[in-house]
Amino acid sequence: MTRATLVLATGATALAMLAEACSPTAASYGDGGVDSAPDAPDAPDAPDAPAEDGTDPDPPGKRDWNQAPAILEMEAVADLWIVGDVHGDYARLAALLDAAGLAAPATEPAAARWEAGAATLVFVGDLINKGKDGLAVIACVRALAASAEAAGGRVVVLMGNHEANFLAYPGGQMAQDFATELRAAGLDPRLVARGEAGPGAWLRALPIALRIGDFFVIHAGNTKGRTLEDLRKLVEQGVDAAGFAAGILSAPDSILETPLQPHPWWEIPGYDGETILARWATALGAKRFVQGHDPGEVTFSDGKKRKDGEMFQRFGRVFLVDVGMSSAINESRGAVLHARLDGAGKTTVTAVHADGTVTPLWSGR
Repeated sequence: MTRATLVLATGATALAMLAEACSPTAASYGDGGVDSAPDAPDAPDAPDAPAEDGTDPDPPGKRDWNQAPAILEMEAVADLWIVGDVHGDYARLAALLDAAGLAAPATEPAAARWEAGAATLVFVGDLINKGKDGLAVIACVRALAASAEAAGGRVVVLMGNHEANFLAYPGGQMAQDFATELRAAGLDPRLVARGEAGPGAWLRALPIALRIGDFFVIHAGNTKGRTLEDLRKLVEQGVDAAGFAAGILSAPDSILETPLQPHPWWEIPGYDGETILARWATALGAKRFVQGHDPGEVTFSDGKKRKDGEMFQRFGRVFLVDVGMSSAINESRGAVLHARLDGAGKTTVTAVHADGTVTPLWSGR
């Protein structure tokens, strides 16, 4: 799209044109084959936009990026667990953590107790909305984080698109479920979103992504071949300028919003998907992606299919961990990814289900 064309477009038309211009197509990346797979996009994410209901975003609040980094970096761990989108279902989360041996049953969410020693547990975001117990889920993971630290383990919670959208538009349509829950608890959603009440300050400080050993964990993937430093700068600059409505977080093809339909973000026409994943992970100092965001059925370009609610992997390069575990979605009762790293550098990845069964996903280096 030329600049002259964009100037002539206004409102929703301009946003739609920008989104189209930024989509990863063969035209935007050239006509190369596998050897010329794109390292980075030739266009930015779509600009910051108003919410679906037309509300303006809350003004950005100051974030200390030294105290609350955009991207966490951690060394590889022998025992890594990753949970997909919980969406306000505390009962199913508690049952899943118990089945996996990560936490003991507790009388209340804030009493959750870590039982996994030196392991690391990561949540990919979307703790809130859809289900009715977002506050209980937050209380549980915060209690687990404190308990894990005391035991030599760690709990990391990343930001999902539902947290970012709530922080930007606490009065918007997408935030309705959590806003209703907050009001029932005597909390003003706008004050929470500004970090002035309830779990607001904690939500505002959530990291956007995590690189841990060979894994890069981010809510919706689609880093577009950016380096770790480039991605960090884009998040910091975007949030400083526009708050959590920043395009790098909120655009339809962004790192928190990109869907897996009509085709996954790494399936770019004219390029080999496995090569895209490998090169884009390498740009981040990793080997493989883990993402949540989308629990639905996916048909890949080679005809293979992921079923609704299935934990799935492709080429050992990307792991899909949103299994629709919330009863409000009900595509499964939950599963947690478990990656074990042995002394020889071999990683074995399994899915541990809420009923205690284990499904192999991938093994390699």
